[in-house]
Amino acid sequence: MTKARGIALVVAAWLVVSVFTAHLWVTYPASFPTLPKPLWEWVDSYYQSSNAEEVADLEFVVTLTLSAASWLFACPLVYLCWRKLHLPR
Repeated sequence: MTKARGIALVVAAWLVVSVFTAHLWVTYPASFPTLPKPLWEWVDSYYQSSNAEEVADLEFVVTLTLSAASWLFACPLVYLCWRKLHLPR
């Protein structure tokens, strides 16, 4: 496998996991942390949604951004911990 193909595979997996996590967050909001109401109002003031469909779009964009950022932070952290704890035999 070439290096470019490996990077493309990692990026594609990261996007798929992020979208799936965002979908779960929107579908089952009680299972994930909620953002404070003032933060949602601040984001909505920039997005300027005018109906429920635009609010749902905004909710998905925010959850997708947060889930992508959390996976982007978590994956290298898990990898580094795995490398540190996985002792050669």
